[in-house]
Amino acid sequence: MIDFSAHARDRANHFLQLLAQWVAIPSPFDSESRQPGAPFGQGVADALGWWQKLGDEAGLKTLNVDHHAVHIEYGSGDEIVYVFGHADVIPAGEGWHFPPYQLTRLGDKLMGRGVVDDKGPMIAAWLALDILRELQLPLARRIRLVAGGNEETGFHCIRRYFASQPQPAFAFTPDGKFPVIYGEKGSLLVTLTAPVEQPELSVSCGEVVNSIPDVAHLHGLSLYSGGWTLDEGFTLLAEPECADRWRLYGRGGHSSKPEACLNPIAATAQLLHQRFDARWTQQLVEITEPKTGQSGVRFALDTAGECGNILLVPTVLNIESGLMTLTLNVRYPENLSAEMIMESLAQWNHDWPARQPAGADAA
Repeated sequence: MIDFSAHARDRANHFLQLLAQWVAIPSPFDSESRQPGAPFGQGVADALGWWQKLGDEAGLKTLNVDHHAVHIEYGSGDEIVYVFGHADVIPAGEGWHFPPYQLTRLGDKLMGRGVVDDKGPMIAAWLALDILRELQLPLARRIRLVAGGNEETGFHCIRRYFASQPQPAFAFTPDGKFPVIYGEKGSLLVTLTAPVEQPELSVSCGEVVNSIPDVAHLHGLSLYSGGWTLDEGFTLLAEPECADRWRLYGRGGHSSKPEACLNPIAATAQLLHQRFDARWTQQLVEITEPKTGQSGVRFALDTAGECGNILLVPTVLNIESGLMTLTLNVRYPENLSAEMIMESLAQWNHDWPARQPAGADAA
């Protein structure tokens, strides 16, 4: 019997070496460095190039599909087994105790952007393939390790990949909890816009649609007169030498696990409503409030499915020149659909004025 665990342990140091190299390539989506050979930014292109070089140096077949995704192929056969992962990461953000793009080992923990999502798991898949190669085990199908470049911000990579590549006989992704995942929530991005009657107000919070930000930047907001409160855990700091500029700190994280976060978008909504008490601020509070908005209760979407409950997580909020734009990262179970969700949100917006107490602004 082959002791695969022993073969894996023999590659532990090599795993750390490879992971340190890949983590050292900052690869969040970067619109400013986009170009024909780097549709998601230069960092992502460099990370995909590293992955391709890994396969090339091992003498395996590799393919860069339109700079969107790169696969490494081993074996022969008409059918293909795919392993899907990604080379892009979410932005590093603030508050790191160690350099985000440098692999740090502390006891039995590894730290660095992409260690878990998804560079580390993809390198583990590569080394598992290396074991198969070393043992020269007979394979009935080809194996492709596919690294995409846009998993975190839209999945354009995998869509482009399958526009030209064959479908799998079997596939899995090392980007979740193991050993078995047989279903996953659907994913939907909802963008809401509304006019704002305070043209001097500017808010910037969040950059990536599937990540809860750490901090909101608020400009044009006078708060020194008091009359407002913040929920426990949030911190509001004035920017130096600016009477109307503030930073509101929460605790960010992945939008699939909002319960572990303190979302500064929700806190910003509460603060703005206390300050302005307008229709748009009330709606912003309703849709971003964790217990009833994020959970779907407010929109009658909270019926659990086999994959759990819906999450409508606010991840990006921008207010500028009298216009508010809010992005919700929606994850929904199999008993809901994108159409049902959009209809419920539209109905909520249509019925909203009728629910306001006497004297409320329903303009």
